[in-house]
Amino acid sequence: MQLVIGYGNEMRGDDAIGPRVARAVEALNLPNVSTRVVFQLTPELAEPLARASRAVFVDAALGGPAGSIDVRPLEPLDLRTPLGHLAQPPSLLALAQAVFGHAPPAWIVRIFGTTFDLGLAPSRDAEQAALAAVDAVVSLLSQPLNTHDDPHPHPHDPREGAPR
Repeated sequence: MQLVIGYGNEMRGDDAIGPRVARAVEALNLPNVSTRVVFQLTPELAEPLARASRAVFVDAALGGPAGSIDVRPLEPLDLRTPLGHLAQPPSLLALAQAVFGHAPPAWIVRIFGTTFDLGLAPSRDAEQAALAAVDAVVSLLSQPLNTHDDPHPHPHDPREGAPR
């Protein structure tokens, strides 16, 4: 089973995009794909992560060109360092490895937004980037399981149709 985890606060503008992308992937009814929509990452996600053959995290982010996406492979946090805040994918992967003996190959798909205020709807840029994010997630889920190659440029602006 492959696992897609979309997370974010759906009442804070662009932060709703992670859950929206996960729901869109779920609506595709892809075989052997399970989705989770959560407000934030919690230690309880370590068990389903450990059972997964691959994991894709989807979240909104600041710091990149608005409306672009960034796809990156993830590695578990090195357990020789303090585990730190478990609300980050590498920490959850490390917890899955430490407690359950397995951390799947994993990626994060970040959608860069601008509007994170309480009560606002997602921005048009983030909504458009969500479409590209769904395509990126589906592409990752379609890759052979023995590769950690990233099939997408960093970052990608779907409005331009070319890598930036």
